[in-house]
Amino acid sequence: MKKDFGEVEKKFREISTAIEIVKKKLDSITNAIQYVSNNRGKINSLLHDAQRKVKESDVEYSTKTKFNTVKAKAEMFSENSNPLIAYNDMSTLINDLNSVITSANSDINEAERKRRKKEEEEEDERRRAAAIISSSYSSSSSSSSSSDSSSSSSDFGGGSSSGGGASGDW
Repeated sequence: MKKDFGEVEKKFREISTAIEIVKKKLDSITNAIQYVSNNRGKINSLLHDAQRKVKESDVEYSTKTKFNTVKAKAEMFSENSNPLIAYNDMSTLINDLNSVITSANSDINEAERKRRKKEEEEEDERRRAAAIISSSYSSSSSSSSSSDSSSSSSDFGGGSSSGGGASGDW
């Protein structure tokens, strides 16, 4: 009789363990279904955002290619498969779309930074050229004015300060 009780206890533990495994698997499936259900709209929203970003001219070809690949995956995505597979596929898709958006933003920011740097360099070059022209003009006009001032004192000739009129009675 004791032997039978030991076997029953062993079977009970095996069944309890199996029930716990099934509960965990069921929780995983329930969570996966919930995730997929909650994030259906997120994929469309991210696709729209990513598509808008990659249309900008500053976005690099590699980012646009990456978007086209992710877009194709999104179009093939199906919720009718195993919920755990759908969960994994959706998670990957969301991560990939976020990555495309991040890359597009990075491309745009980098292009803007390069444009600003080029504009600053061009402005610095204009300032340098203006400074050179200004200093060249200053030095040539100061040498002209110094030669002008030396000749100006002799241009009017000498004169007498004594007056020169007749002084006397008429």
